[in-house]
Amino acid sequence: GDVDLWTFEAQVGDPIDISFARTGGSISPLLNVFAPDGTFVTGDSDSDNAKVFLYAEQAGTYVVAVENGDNVFPELSGTYDLYYSNMLEEFAISEGDEGGSLANGSRTLGAIDTGDVDLWTIEAEVGDPIDISFARTGGSISPLLNVFAPDGTFVTGDSDSDNAKVFLYAEQAGTYVVAVENGDNVFPELSGTYDLYYSNMLEEFTISEGDEGGPLQNGARTSGAIDT
Repeated sequence: GDVDLWTFEAQVGDPIDISFARTGGSISPLLNVFAPDGTFVTGDSDSDNAKVFLYAEQAGTYVVAVENGDNVFPELSGTYDLYYSNMLEEFAISEGDEGGSLANGSRTLGAIDTGDVDLWTIEAEVGDPIDISFARTGGSISPLLNVFAPDGTFVTGDSDSDNAKVFLYAEQAGTYVVAVENGDNVFPELSGTYDLYYSNMLEEFTISEGDEGGPLQNGARTSGAIDT
């Protein structure tokens, strides 16, 4: 009969992602979100995991209620991890997790656990051409790659069974957030490792160790290699 209550602060328009991942026991999660005025906003339930995404319509303190949602077996219990992401606020990286700033031209390694959302940031000026690619390197994750503008609006995204890729011209100047997670709604428990490639064609770039790039010599042949 336990109900765990959690809170978060939000401003109007904030994009919010909350994920529940069962880590032990047999609980079938019910995840509900309530606005600062007490009205129900959204919720989700599943056999193992649950996930909600919303744009805040009120400013203030939201309540997240977590409980067992199995009406047939109300006695079920268990442990869980809860992941909370606000794309417009500074974020913390849990110990052993991945996220942070992406270096232009480089490869960044990451890993997605069940329910995990890795948040990465890039800086851009209006008109910058941006290319971001996800390559699965291990596990069974089906990637979902989403990009949010400095004002929190969704810009573009991609999902696939193994890899994902987006290209955009920045329409706002500032900090963009790149959210990486498992996008398989049928198997939300999938996890895996990945490489993330970020390129801004108008900014200086770095070359990852073992990768290729740099100035071309006029009249010469240059050899390179493309990984997944």
